[in-house]
Amino acid sequence: MQPGEVLTNTVEAAGGELAQPVTATVATLVNLPAADGAWITPAGGVLWRRGGRVAVVFPPGAVSEPVQVEMAEAPAGIRLRPELFDAFQLTARDQAARPAAPFALPVRILLNLAGYDEALRTRQGSPALYRLNEGSGEWELLSGQVDWGRGLVTVEVERFSLFGAGTSSTLSYGAQHLPTVHGFVTDAWSGNSSIHYPLTLPPGPGGWG
Repeated sequence: MQPGEVLTNTVEAAGGELAQPVTATVATLVNLPAADGAWITPAGGVLWRRGGRVAVVFPPGAVSEPVQVEMAEAPAGIRLRPELFDAFQLTARDQAARPAAPFALPVRILLNLAGYDEALRTRQGSPALYRLNEGSGEWELLSGQVDWGRGLVTVEVERFSLFGAGTSSTLSYGAQHLPTVHGFVTDAWSGNSSIHYPLTLPPGPGGWG
């Protein structure tokens, strides 16, 4: 496999006590050895940092010469939006330590949701990536895709800047996408388990619902 590709492992369990098979999927990014920075060649490559929470994937042809890509903490004094819980700065320099030329192809930034599990549970909204507009000083929401099955957020960018991981909209990450055992009731005599989900429904005819 090439750097930046996703290796998916799926395990299925079935048994007489299960009403239907249970499937679990784990996604792993193919990446280069960890270091403070990485040299990316015209053949492409990937930089994976922040404890495995963030990956930067260069497709083949994105750069015309080797560039050194680094991911660092956000500078001190940067004001974060309330929706943000992590911020990092990406830079790319050529072999002469000059800012790299614009990318010929979009570069993907991937957020591994497993690494942000606790932060997402305490916030309302869908996982998202923001970029700081250096001119206005405002954080701008970037268009991206959320893959709940693989637990990844993917955003394509044409240039590097200061980025922030956070949430957007009103989608509840914990309530709608992470099943828990809260609400289950177990019969101490028979051992049977049940769960009750309250549903909010509009009133029916005559006020009956």
